Amino acid sequence: MRRVDLAIILTTILTACSATKDNSQLAKFDATLIQAASDKYCKPGQQLTENTNAIQADFEDLGSGAPIFGFVNGSDNCALTNDIDDHWPRPLSDDGWFHIAIHSSCLKNGSLWEIQSSSNASPGHYYTLKSFDDTSAATIDLDAIRDLPGTYARDHAGLRILTCQ
Repeated sequence: MRRVDLAIILTTILTACSATKDNSQLAKFDATLIQAASDKYCKPGQQLTENTNAIQADFEDLGSGAPIFGFVNGSDNCALTNDIDDHWPRPLSDDGWFHIAIHSSCLKNGSLWEIQSSSNASPGHYYTLKSFDDTSAATIDLDAIRDLPGTYARDHAGLRILTCQ
């Protein structure tokens, strides 16, 4: 095999492994589902919408709005089909990490998840999420270094922060 061919193959493999989906557009959720969640969490006249400003918040502050998240990651049926377990070194501080355990083979795109529990345990923040509308769905465990920007969770897992507006 020629060096050029080998270089192309390696570049393709590395690109595929590190690729994220384009999650920069506002998420589209089922209107009936959003209305039901809005009726539960918002004041009359308010509606749950994706909060694009909150995504800049630290990971530990993501649940400070309505206690509900959505997942939209690309356009496939599943937002995620595997757990995510990312780690990286950080100079002069604790190592960074982002972890999500979906406990199933498909985290449905467009699904809504309520915060069942949330806790700080230095240096991380931990969330357990339960499905808003599917009582048979397994819970999701989500944790990360507390100061991780919320954009990381959006870009790598499709996590959408919803607030009443």
